[in-house]
Amino acid sequence: MSQTRSILLSTLEISGDEYAGWLIEQYKAVVPQSHFIGLGGDKAQEAGMSLNAHFKDHACMAFVDVIQKLKVFKALLNDLVEIMDREKPSAVVLIDSSGFNLRLAKEAYKRNIPVLYLIPPKVWAWATWRIKKIRRYCTSVACMYDFETTFFKQNNISATTIINPRDALLRSSNKYTKGLYAICPGSRVGEIKNNLPNLLKACLIIQKEQPSAKFVIVIANHRLKQYIKDISDQYEQLNIELIEQNQKKFLAQADVALATSGTLTYELMMLKTPMVVVYKTSQRLSYYIIKEWLFKPNWVSLPNLIANRTIVPELLQQKMTPDHIATQALNISNSSQTRTHMVKQLNALREHSSKHQNKTLGEILHAFISQ
Repeated sequence: MSQTRSILLSTLEISGDEYAGWLIEQYKAVVPQSHFIGLGGDKAQEAGMSLNAHFKDHACMAFVDVIQKLKVFKALLNDLVEIMDREKPSAVVLIDSSGFNLRLAKEAYKRNIPVLYLIPPKVWAWATWRIKKIRRYCTSVACMYDFETTFFKQNNISATTIINPRDALLRSSNKYTKGLYAICPGSRVGEIKNNLPNLLKACLIIQKEQPSAKFVIVIANHRLKQYIKDISDQYEQLNIELIEQNQKKFLAQADVALATSGTLTYELMMLKTPMVVVYKTSQRLSYYIIKEWLFKPNWVSLPNLIANRTIVPELLQQKMTPDHIATQALNISNSSQTRTHMVKQLNALREHSSKHQNKTLGEILHAFISQ
């Protein structure tokens, strides 16, 4: 009976759904009779999960007021708790989506159901008060990066570093196209609104310096394509193309990437693509509160966080101007020595990250349930 009990899984993000798909596929290869239920997306469903709720049905949460969001979250949480009580799963697996999933972890804890948190909250960076909740409600965490694993262990939380399935898709190359700039504006409307215009203005400066320069905008989510196009169409003098397919090929071939801070900076690191990392919020006060009171590290980009020193330039808030972006990008593109040195450092980080990865997602879950 224990071998056929369900595993309750919860994720509310497209990126989390991708990891859910990999997790289910890998675990089912070891335990074919396993049954996954809960909240997920298309990738999880394709891998064999029985969806009790699809997060696309709650996509409107980003556009409604706070009260309505809370109502939707509460109803969704109640549904999953009801499923938990009815199915009595062997384990609960949470992926990202910390605001919602830590509440679900608390409910699992009340019922003595072990909780594995894959891609746990970034408490090493901000909202450190969540450490206590993770320590109390979660049995173990599975981290993307070794420095995260070290942090959680130092805070008496069982942790391991996953072998990132995404890494196998990131084939680096020593060949690149001179003057090809990859623009990575982010995966959320707010990020794109606050960062893409300055990135494109920087491209105008770059194009003036390098008339043969070509620019590609990497679209993280197809639902954002029209929004990005509406902004980029205002810069018709740029030699620019929007990319939805074969994105990794363009990222690997880029001379320089201009990237909004996020998980894509890790992919660029694994591809050994030199980058300038930017980030700007719409409110200076919000940024000040985050930086001075909530955000702990000295850097925001993953290459710098993993290295614990500056590897790639970061231009944040008031420093994120078109002139500064263009200057940094041209410095990399026009100096073979600068570019080669950055590539060498990114390669060292790539090797370091690969060396410290421990188990596949399926192996981690199998060991977790078997213990």
